[in-house]
Amino acid sequence: MAVTMEKFSVPTFRVATEKNLQEKTITDKDRKYIVRTLATILISYVPHPTMGDCGVAAKALVAKYPFLADTVGKPHFSWMKFISTRCSNVNRGNSVEPQPKKMKLDRIAKHDYPQVSPCDDVSYERNMDRMAKELGKTKPNHDVLVDLMQQTFPNRREWVISEGHHVSVICDKFPLLKSPGHVNTLCVSMHVVDDCLSL
Repeated sequence: MAVTMEKFSVPTFRVATEKNLQEKTITDKDRKYIVRTLATILISYVPHPTMGDCGVAAKALVAKYPFLADTVGKPHFSWMKFISTRCSNVNRGNSVEPQPKKMKLDRIAKHDYPQVSPCDDVSYERNMDRMAKELGKTKPNHDVLVDLMQQTFPNRREWVISEGHHVSVICDKFPLLKSPGHVNTLCVSMHVVDDCLSL
């Protein structure tokens, strides 16, 4: 439903802005605040205001404070555009966030990585527990961690390729991959310098 001049009323702004409006000297900060306020009110009337709705708010503002009118063209035009942009930005922020893209796995799956069979689930979980305990220490043993990462590599690679998790998910499960130094050591030791994504 469209917003009409009868329905829309310009609110009383914060004290500092109202004072500047009365003195007819608003700052850039005031201008942004006014736009944010009017956009918020508009969205409370209609979730997705049209340019016409934004024009209603802009006209109401200029009618209440004539000195805010544009000197060229339609007196409310610039305010209408500012309010419309703000409404679009707010609605864009409220939209459902797109899911992170999955890694492209074709190159990883076809790469000539060391063909090592995954270890059994019990051994894998035991190694994962050992890794977690080592990482929890004040001074983790670098050699132990590298060894555990090498031992879990086949299972990790199978997990990445089969399920295609986002990089952030992989790094959360294997925090060592967040360290460039550790990644470099692992790549060299596993002979996969060309592409560390499968780690």
